[in-house]
Amino acid sequence: MMDFKPIDYLSDAFSQSQTAAVLRSCYGSHPVLIERQRKRFWALLKAFRERFPETREVGLLRVPGRINLMGVHVDHRGGWCNYMPVARETLFCFAPRPDDRIAAKNLSPQYPDLEFSIQDELPPSHRGHWLKFIESVVLEPGHWGNYLKAGALKLQDGFPGRPLRGMNVAVEGDIPPRSGLSSSSALVVGTVLALRDINHLPLSDGMAVEWCGEAEWYVGTRGGAGDHSALILGKRNQISHTGFKPLTVDYCPFPAGWEVLVAQSGIEAGKAMHARETFNSRIAAYEVALAVFREAHPAWKDQLALVRDISPGALETDMATLYTAFKAVPVQATPDELRRDYPQLREKLEWVVTTYGEPQEPWPLREVLLFGAAECARARLFPRLIREGNLEAAGELMYISHDGDRVSVWNGREKTCKPYRSPFTDDYLEALAEAARRHPREERLELAYQPGGYRCSVPELDRMVDRCKELEGVVGAGLTGAGLGGAVLVLVRPERAAAVMEALRELIATWHPGEPWIERCHPVAGASRVDVLFD
Repeated sequence: MMDFKPIDYLSDAFSQSQTAAVLRSCYGSHPVLIERQRKRFWALLKAFRERFPETREVGLLRVPGRINLMGVHVDHRGGWCNYMPVARETLFCFAPRPDDRIAAKNLSPQYPDLEFSIQDELPPSHRGHWLKFIESVVLEPGHWGNYLKAGALKLQDGFPGRPLRGMNVAVEGDIPPRSGLSSSSALVVGTVLALRDINHLPLSDGMAVEWCGEAEWYVGTRGGAGDHSALILGKRNQISHTGFKPLTVDYCPFPAGWEVLVAQSGIEAGKAMHARETFNSRIAAYEVALAVFREAHPAWKDQLALVRDISPGALETDMATLYTAFKAVPVQATPDELRRDYPQLREKLEWVVTTYGEPQEPWPLREVLLFGAAECARARLFPRLIREGNLEAAGELMYISHDGDRVSVWNGREKTCKPYRSPFTDDYLEALAEAARRHPREERLELAYQPGGYRCSVPELDRMVDRCKELEGVVGAGLTGAGLGGAVLVLVRPERAAAVMEALRELIATWHPGEPWIERCHPVAGASRVDVLFD
């Protein structure tokens, strides 16, 4: 297990530009980026020394943000995601304490210092029952410390008979909050990895991914471990093709001659109030729709463990039959309607309502299930197209995926915006089935090319994607992260990147008063201890 380094030694090292060679393993040959990160580490060490002057040895940990090129909203359905860690990072300087307390300082003045006891927050009698525990917790909404508590308490819950030592920690991050780049997940991951090292815990990276996903449930969402896998398992200049349930990772080199831009819409995505209700209602719709689909098709029941299993290959059927099968799922339904129509699913329904909450509106069952199955197909196909050098086809999948999240369509010439909903009616599905019967080898009729309807975009994101379709050099664009604001990813030729960035700035300025945040993505290494590079 990793040791710690003298803080004086690290401070001296980061005060000099000679650290560039050491940092290349994390950041590649980008001198401007390396110099920026060197200064950040030096400032973090200085702040830690001022806040915890008695500490002599520390660890340094970096946790990057991430982008997901393809595979949104399906990690918790056993699907695939295609991630890259990028050079927006949360940095941690940490040291063991003799007790179980965590004392944390954030270098950003908008986030107050905090201190808590692991045992006080999670007494021994409550350990080993994570879901039951988090349902009883009352949080201070929006407090950054909730994510530190999430990581620490989940780790203690996983080792119930082993009281954990706490830490002094200073944190500094430049991942824009509520941007869809996983700033909150980076806090959870950093806490878990730091405490793992402090306590010499036998926790593999793969298990850490799963636990971090469950840890974030503490703040009220019920998502998967996709973001956490990207942060922990990512590699520099590689797309991580990550599958879930079980966790698997394959790597695909990011193609030379292309770039990804990340463009922040200025609309903040959030995990509180209406946003949290929307996120949880979509996951609840997945749970219920799959249960209904299984009941309607008993011959497939044993093969249908997860949404990703709704595919011709897994079910040993053809596309025409599969499209027709979706008609068995109601377009939408309330819990009471489902209790009436599917009494055999009453226990499942009660669990869904208890876990995800009573919906404010009927669950959108059919379009969400269609989206999930299709997004799993898209995410599985995406790295093959990248390896083949078919970036235009890969980019088209990004557009189709965004259509599944889309809520509006922007007509740039007429300067008009109108509501949009991807089709999922009986007539639409029957037309697809008939076309698939006539043309069984037609690629455009495969599941990957059907958007479905998850509907977690906002009009501003839709306008950005529609503008990208008009710009030379762009082959694909779509939202990243959970949605309801945040950022758009753009796959573009490098020689056109500057012009695309300027066009998006002009567009975003029509609704956002500040300077839009748009960057070229620099792929970096996944989460890692930086102090050990000085061995």
